[in-house]
Amino acid sequence: MEVSDFKVGDMLAGTWGYSMTIPAFFKVKRLTAKRLVLEEYDGKMVTSDGFGQQGYEVPDFSKPRGQKMGRIYGDYVVVGSKYDKVLTTKWDGQPVWADYMD
Repeated sequence: MEVSDFKVGDMLAGTWGYSMTIPAFFKVKRLTAKRLVLEEYDGKMVTSDGFGQQGYEVPDFSKPRGQKMGRIYGDYVVVGSKYDKVLTTKWDGQPVWADYMD
């Protein structure tokens, strides 16, 4: 995968968490020679276990979380810093599993 495989407006999705599965969504805002400039968005649960602890999420475009940088690493885009990394791929538009039960 290379930066040229992306265009402005593409969406990325991935999950992070040690004992939880927390979805992360990013929109490509700008491309540089080696990195992607991304806007991060909170997720919005569209199906739930009734308690809001497990279910499927999609991006909530009304809740941007700020810009992040992404770099290509093999088949993934790594977003974040040394201490909080998310491995993402192009989002297929399908809701992503979330599990906030610790």
